[in-house]
Amino acid sequence: MGEENTKDLTTDEMLRMLIADMRDLKKTVSGLEATVSGIDSRLNVVESELTSLTQKVDERLHDTRPMWQAIHAQTEKLTEKVEDLSENVAGMNETLKHFRYQLEDIAVVHQELKAVQREHRKRLEALEEKAA
Repeated sequence: MGEENTKDLTTDEMLRMLIADMRDLKKTVSGLEATVSGIDSRLNVVESELTSLTQKVDERLHDTRPMWQAIHAQTEKLTEKVEDLSENVAGMNETLKHFRYQLEDIAVVHQELKAVQREHRKRLEALEEKAA
């Protein structure tokens, strides 16, 4: 209470008001203590659930870790095989390029042989005509 409100009161009345205010304050503090106690209880439940959840996650990680390690190892092997295949394909491309050049050379020789064969056939026909 402010000083102006208590100016005309007797000491006895002021003490009664003070006691009433103290009782109200005590009730408020008791209510706050109950609220804090409830919050504390709920926090304990949350901490317990969090601990349980953390344990479950750790267990699951422990269970799946070997699987992920195996997948990782397989992925590395596949990557190596793909790299080897890429090198093999590059080598095959070079081989095919050389083979194509050889086929072109063979085609030229074949054309030349056909031309020689035609020439020989003409000569043979000419000789056969003379002989006949």
